[in-house]
Amino acid sequence: MKSKFFLFISLFASFSLLAEAPSYEEIIDRNSLEIRTPSLASRKTAKIRLYNGLEVLIISDPDASQSAAALAMEVGSWSDPDEYPGMAHFTEHLLFMASKTYPEENGYFKQVTNNGGMLNAFTTSDQTVYTFCVNHDAFPATLDYFSHMFIDPLFSQSGVERELHAVDQEHDKNIENDGFREYMILKTTGNPKHPNARFATGNAETLG
Repeated sequence: MKSKFFLFISLFASFSLLAEAPSYEEIIDRNSLEIRTPSLASRKTAKIRLYNGLEVLIISDPDASQSAAALAMEVGSWSDPDEYPGMAHFTEHLLFMASKTYPEENGYFKQVTNNGGMLNAFTTSDQTVYTFCVNHDAFPATLDYFSHMFIDPLFSQSGVERELHAVDQEHDKNIENDGFREYMILKTTGNPKHPNARFATGNAETLG
């Protein structure tokens, strides 16, 4: 599975990240588009590949009010096992709960919100994306919380049960949404052998 790690951070933080990286190689930027928007003129970018294979886009903006990061994993609902529809979406929920390094349940959420930030995640057919933003001074510590969600996730029994209920409630809410109903009609009337025909969000019946 290939992952791409996108960082949007302050100018100082970006240089610090490159200086502290244990090993990386620069990826040649072949983008020839010229930035003409005045508010973006001071931005600098760098593309690197870390020693563990993660590809990173760093955006340095001295005018940014907060630092942020996003991780895009090239796996989504189309990769769900046949016997557990909705597994990618369920895993998205579970990773937020805790890690072995930071075992306090919802500790990552508290770290973000206590430092003026926001977090989110979403699952698509072929990607799962996690994002957060915080005040600049809290970025290094929050990035460590964020990283350990993927390095050593802690799937506790209580967390699994609680998030299974949350996913089930999300499904109950979705079925009352006209846009979701239209989406399900498109899935059920399409090619039944295509992975798009799968039930992507999951519920207590498919995941229990």
